[in-house]
Amino acid sequence: MVTRSSQGQILTNAPSPSAMTDEQSLGTVRITKHVLAHIIELAALSVPGVERFAPVWSPWPRLWQMKEPQQGLAVLVRDSHISIDLYLILHPGSNLPRVGRAVQDTVIQALGEQVGGMVVDEVNVYIQDIA
Repeated sequence: MVTRSSQGQILTNAPSPSAMTDEQSLGTVRITKHVLAHIIELAALSVPGVERFAPVWSPWPRLWQMKEPQQGLAVLVRDSHISIDLYLILHPGSNLPRVGRAVQDTVIQALGEQVGGMVVDEVNVYIQDIA
């Protein structure tokens, strides 16, 4: 398991709601969890050494109202904060810690480029197997 937290890392310099005037406000933009998951999935799979997501299922997240992994990916969004768990299968011969850190960096960068204004609290990478 490779885990690293980027507590408080703001992905973009988007203006806070209090900094916006009525003239600047055009309404609300909402991004679904499905879209976030897709961005995260594409970013993780683009990292050399990542083969695919590991299938994961457990009743515990639902019982404890936690992130529930779907096809090796769990996303929890609270306000503008996001926590991510990735369950991966890597290529044989990969440097596991290096690939795990690269996945974390790539996911944070992809979210920063495509979804500005969110804070990534954590990107946890669980290496489940080698294929």
